[in-house]
Amino acid sequence: MVNANKKNSNLHALLIGIDCYLPNKLPGGLHYPSLGGCVRDINHVENYLKFKVGLASDNILKLTSSNKNSNNGLDDNDKPSEPPEMWPTYENMVNAFEKIIKNAEHGDQLYIHYSGHGGRVPTMIPDKKGPDGLDETLVPLDIGNPENRYLRDVEIAKILNKIIDKKLVVTLVLDSCHSGGATRGRGGAAVRGTDIVDTTLRPQESLVASVTELADTWQNQHRHDDKTTSSKQVARDMNANVSGWLPDPKGYVLLAACRQSESAYEYAFEGDERNGALTYWLLKSLEQVDKGLTYKIVHDRLIAKIHSQFPLQTPILEGDEAREIFGSEHVQPVYAVNVMEVDVANKKVTINAGQAHGIRKGAKFALYPSGFTDFSQVDKRIAIVEVEERGAVNSKANIIAGFTEGKDPITTTSSSAISTAALTIQQGSQAVLINPVDIHIKRLVRLVYDNNTNNNSSSSKNNIIADANKEDLSSNQQKNDHIKQAPIDKIKNILIEEGKGFLELASENSDKAHYQVAINKEETEYEIWDPAGAVIPNLNPPLSISNDNSASKVVQRLVHLTKYSNVQQLDNLDSSSPLSKKLIVYLCGVSDAYEPGDNPKDYLQPLDVQGNINKVKVGQKLVLQIKNDSEQVLNIAVLDLQPGWGIKQVYPTSGKFIPIDQQREEYFLLTADLPFSYNEAKNIIKVFGTVDATDFRWLELASLDQPIVQRQRDITRGSSSGNPLEDLMALITKDVAVTRDINPSATPSKEWTTAQIEVQIHR
Repeated sequence: MVNANKKNSNLHALLIGIDCYLPNKLPGGLHYPSLGGCVRDINHVENYLKFKVGLASDNILKLTSSNKNSNNGLDDNDKPSEPPEMWPTYENMVNAFEKIIKNAEHGDQLYIHYSGHGGRVPTMIPDKKGPDGLDETLVPLDIGNPENRYLRDVEIAKILNKIIDKKLVVTLVLDSCHSGGATRGRGGAAVRGTDIVDTTLRPQESLVASVTELADTWQNQHRHDDKTTSSKQVARDMNANVSGWLPDPKGYVLLAACRQSESAYEYAFEGDERNGALTYWLLKSLEQVDKGLTYKIVHDRLIAKIHSQFPLQTPILEGDEAREIFGSEHVQPVYAVNVMEVDVANKKVTINAGQAHGIRKGAKFALYPSGFTDFSQVDKRIAIVEVEERGAVNSKANIIAGFTEGKDPITTTSSSAISTAALTIQQGSQAVLINPVDIHIKRLVRLVYDNNTNNNSSSSKNNIIADANKEDLSSNQQKNDHIKQAPIDKIKNILIEEGKGFLELASENSDKAHYQVAINKEETEYEIWDPAGAVIPNLNPPLSISNDNSASKVVQRLVHLTKYSNVQQLDNLDSSSPLSKKLIVYLCGVSDAYEPGDNPKDYLQPLDVQGNINKVKVGQKLVLQIKNDSEQVLNIAVLDLQPGWGIKQVYPTSGKFIPIDQQREEYFLLTADLPFSYNEAKNIIKVFGTVDATDFRWLELASLDQPIVQRQRDITRGSSSGNPLEDLMALITKDVAVTRDINPSATPSKEWTTAQIEVQIHR
C-alpha cells in the first residue's frame, strides 16, 4: 500500500462499468437487463484509487454506461447519460486496453476492474477449445445489435500477454458472472449475467489480433518452454478451468466474482444504492488494513463476507496470490482458518474448518485479527474458541476465553473478557488450531532408554551379564545408562510442554506407541522409530544429543509426523453420503506420440500397477483424470504427501480449490521426477472434494528431509518450471471406503469426499 498524499505515477487503472444496456433485439429470448450498481462500483473504486492509493486522475481510464433515472437498473433505457466516447462498446474497450498499455512503462502496475454482465458464446477457436467449447465474454452495452461483438476471453488472454511481455504487473478484477439466471422472492439482489448461450451470428474479426494469433496465445499462454505444456494448460485447452475466464494466470492476478456455475450478485448493502458483492467487500477489506496485505488475505475475507449473504457465490482467486496489493513485493502466505460468522449475543463463531479437515468436537482454536499473519505473536490473540458443533467444512465454536491487553497477555475466562472478545472478532479473523483434543488425532510416544534391548533377547542378555564381572560391569553400566538417560529425559520434559494436543507419553503398562525415541548405537544422535522399532527415514539433518536444541527439535519432528499422519488417514466414512464413490479418478500413461496441444485423452496407456500402487519411472509422462460423477459442483483440492514428510497443495497451484461441474471431468499432463539423492520414493496423493468453499492449505507442512543436495521435486506437471509447487505431481486413482455417521439426518459428511493413492517412483 502507498501513502495517499504522494501521487502514484507507477500505477495505471482501466475501470469499466455498465448499468445501461441498450434495448435488446436478439432471438432466442436472450436479454441483458440494465443493472443498477456497476457504475457505482467503478466510481467507488476510482475514489479509493485517488484518495487512498494516491493515483492521479491522468492515470485513470473510465468507460461507463449510466442509467438516466434512479431505478437501479430495473428497466431498460434508450441511451446512457455519458457521451458516446465514454460508452463501454467493444471498440472503446479494446482501444482503452491499447492506450493503457501504451502509457505504462516497464515495471508499472495496471489495475483493471470490470463491473457488468458476463456472457457465453460459441468459441471462435473450436480447434483449441473443442467443437462444443464456449468463450466467456464481457458484454458491451450495445450487444443488443447483432452487428456488434463481445469482448471474449481469448482476446483478453492476448491483451494480458501483451501486458506481460512489456513487463507490467497487472491485476484483473471481474465483477460479473457467466451463466447467471433469475432471482426469486423479494430479496433485493440482481444477477450480472444470463443463463442463455448467445448463438447470434456476429462478426468474427477481432480488433485485438487475428483468430490464428488468438488461438496460439490461448494454447501457449504462460508456456516458458516450447517443449512442454503445463498440466493446467492442458485442462484449460479442454475448457475446464478454475474461474472459467482465462488460462493459467502466471504473471498476473485474476479476481473473479464467482465460479463458472454460479451467479454474481449486486445488492443494496447500504441504503438503496446497489453494489456488486465482490466490489463492495473488496473495498471494505482494503479500507481496514495497510501494508503487507496480499491478495490471498483479501480473498479469505471476501469468501467469509460474501458467503454470509450469498452462499452460492464463491469469489475465485487465481495467479500470484502472495503479491502485495498495489505493490510488487511478495509476502510469504500463512494459512489459517477463516472466521465465517460471529454471533455476538451468544458468544459463538463459525470457523471454516470441519470434518473434512479432521476437526472434531472440542478442538480449540486461537483467534487473531483479520489479515494477521504472524501467529507466533501470542499477544495479538483475540480469543480462544472451542468447537461445539462440527460441520463438513464449517463448524460452530464457543468463545471460551479472551485476552487482556498488554505485552504479556493474560488469558481469562471471565464473562466480561469473553463478551469483549466477541465484540472484537470479525468475519475474516484468523483461527489457528492449538489443540485438536480428539484422541484419534494424538499420537503416543514411547521413550527408549536402551536401544540394544528387545523383547525377544532381554532374558538371554541378562544371563550373559550375570556371568561377567559384576562389579566392573555394574559401574560401566551405570555410567552408560546415565549417558543415555539424560538426553532421553530432556525429551520427556519438553514433550509434556510442547507436544500438548498432538503427543502423549505412552503408559508404562501399555505396549502401544505410534512413535519411539531412542539414541543410536553410537550414542551420538537421537533416533525416531516406528512402532516396530525401525528408524523412520528421511529425517535430516541428524540431531546430536550434545546439542541443547536437539531435544526440542525431536519433539517438533514428532508433532510434524503426527500432523502428516492425520492428513494421510483423513477419510469420509459415511456410506450414506450422496458423494460416496462420486469422485472418480484414474491415472494413466501417455504414449510417446503425444505432443503438447494434443488431446491427452486420445493417447492414454495403462500403467504398471503392483497391488494398489502405481509404479512409474522418472521422466515418464502421465495423465490424470478427475471426474465429478455427483449431481452438484465439487470444489477440488489435491495434497501431495511427500516422502520427506512434507505436505503441499499441488492442485490448484494458486488459490484454494478448483470447481468441477457435475458430470464433468478434467485431464492433466504430468511428468514423474525424483531429486538426485533418491533412487526410489513413495508419494501419497490425496484429493478432496467439498460442496462448500474451504481451504486445505493450512494442512501444508514443510519437508523434514533437508539434505545438502537439490530440493526434492518428486513429480512435476509437464516439465520443471523452477517453482517447487509447480514441480510437484497430482496423482489419484482410488475411491474411498465409507461407513455410516452417527447422525444421518444432519451429517456434514454428505458435503465432502476424498480419495488417495500411493505412487512409487523409481529410476
